[in-house]
Amino acid sequence: MQLNRVSNPSTNLFVHFDKNIYSNNETVYFTGYVVKPGVFKLSEHKIMAIALVRDLDTAVIKLDKFIMQDGISFGNMVIPDSIATGNYHFLVYTDKLVDQKPELVFKQAITLKTNIEPAFKANISLTEKATANNQNHKILIALTTAESRFLAKPATINYRYGNVNKTVKTDASSQLLLNLPNQPNAIDPNLYVKLKYLKDSSFVSLAIPQPKAKANVKFYPEGGNLVIGLSTNVAWEVTDQQKQPIALKAFLYKNNQVIDTIETSSYGIGKFKFLAEKDAKYSLKLVHDNLADSIYHMPKALANGLVVNMEKSVAADSVQFTMKSNVGQKFNIRLHNFEESFMFFPFDMEYKTRAVKIALTDIPKGLVSLTIFDTLNRPLAERLFFAHYNET
Repeated sequence: MQLNRVSNPSTNLFVHFDKNIYSNNETVYFTGYVVKPGVFKLSEHKIMAIALVRDLDTAVIKLDKFIMQDGISFGNMVIPDSIATGNYHFLVYTDKLVDQKPELVFKQAITLKTNIEPAFKANISLTEKATANNQNHKILIALTTAESRFLAKPATINYRYGNVNKTVKTDASSQLLLNLPNQPNAIDPNLYVKLKYLKDSSFVSLAIPQPKAKANVKFYPEGGNLVIGLSTNVAWEVTDQQKQPIALKAFLYKNNQVIDTIETSSYGIGKFKFLAEKDAKYSLKLVHDNLADSIYHMPKALANGLVVNMEKSVAADSVQFTMKSNVGQKFNIRLHNFEESFMFFPFDMEYKTRAVKIALTDIPKGLVSLTIFDTLNRPLAERLFFAHYNET
């Protein structure tokens, strides 16, 4: 755990910004801290650099450097008055490099808004969808002045869709008709367009219709594994090809017979009770009009093992859980945070099912992992919880 703490620090640099929504020509104030001075040598971090990066094309808009002393740095940066509104982020790092990369890095997302009227207007629309006979989408981009007149000169347009990235110009009527090849397996189905006219720039985007595709379905048995003959909770998650959550219902099958109906929330996640039986096959079928029909199989259950069920994952001064086993009754229990071990002791269940309560007197506030091992210290089950929740 000491090696993991040094090689994979959970938090190394934190930068506090005064807010996360700004406007053009506004001053941003910030303070940066090295969070774990015992792990990193403060004297080796002398400069803190902060870059304003546009999310759309990862362009660095502005970069400044500030002195860091004793692990602390502070300063301010003025947002340029010429950049377009949209989503940006501050990328902050120090001058100490490890394997040619900054040792300490921090990222803060921000949104830029403005009351400044753009020098020109832009409109983007889908005029024709791709079909079996025509594999191209037709997109019309039209630009006008703020007074809705044609532009005096052609505008430069850079567009990106899937693996297509091109730069073109508008015609005499300030329009451009794009023929985009259909990309049914595109990770990101959006068309991103950067428009530049004289010294002014703007950005627009358009979601391109996609054919029905399979969803991404993941199962998370509580404790880590399904075990034959032991009931447990199973969390599950459904996302689309762009990793966006999907709210839906699904049928749970046992040997091709429906045994339950389960669902996900608007966050794309859900939970259900499950008991695996020997020689039974379990699968899931989603009910959603915009997804291709597919069968998803449940994880294979272990013949022998241990399951852990914890009703409340936020604990005050004690944590309670239930252990169920068909592999034995003697185990070792450890409470830790992957960097430091707080408690380790042998435990004899005496029965196949046992309710357990552990006092958290010597456990610090925060996320804690409960890991249960066999007598040879091989991990069998693991569960996260938050200790001393709502305690000051």
